[in-house]
Amino acid sequence: MKNMLLSSASNFLSSYGLIILLAVLLIGVIFISYNRRKNDELKRQQLNNEIKPGVKVLTYHGVYGEVVSLTNTTDGIQVVIKTGDDKHASYEKIHINAICSIDQSTVVVLDAEGNPITKETTSVPEKPVTVDTKVEDETKVEEKPTEVAVEEKPKKKTVAKKSTKKEATDKAAK
Repeated sequence: MKNMLLSSASNFLSSYGLIILLAVLLIGVIFISYNRRKNDELKRQQLNNEIKPGVKVLTYHGVYGEVVSLTNTTDGIQVVIKTGDDKHASYEKIHINAICSIDQSTVVVLDAEGNPITKETTSVPEKPVTVDTKVEDETKVEEKPTEVAVEEKPKKKTVAKKSTKKEATDKAAK
């Protein structure tokens, strides 16, 4: 009787074992996907709650701007953001889901050598030095000429033309 049960169980597993394994894997993938989507929705909801007029944001397109207004529409919440500086400002109306994150970037000020100035540094220049700006007080370093080994190419031998009888008589006449 025991042998009969063991043989029927082994027949069942050999017949349906792969199907059971695939079903368990499918359920696992669905569970992981559901949890990930739920966490993404929670993060998106938190971000949408933080977006208010005056907040600086970054869009998925790489545009930095400041939120000017929020409007509820049938398509969802539309956000007007102001891009550029005060002189050259432009406005964009985008969907709230086009906002990637809240902009928390800071301006990095560089010293004369190009190193970032930290809070520990006491002397801050009046005008920030950027990478594109040249510093007037640069010390010039004399560069020593470096010797470069130049490999000379062998000169091609010139092949003398075979002269014809006419050319030979013309040379003789001269």
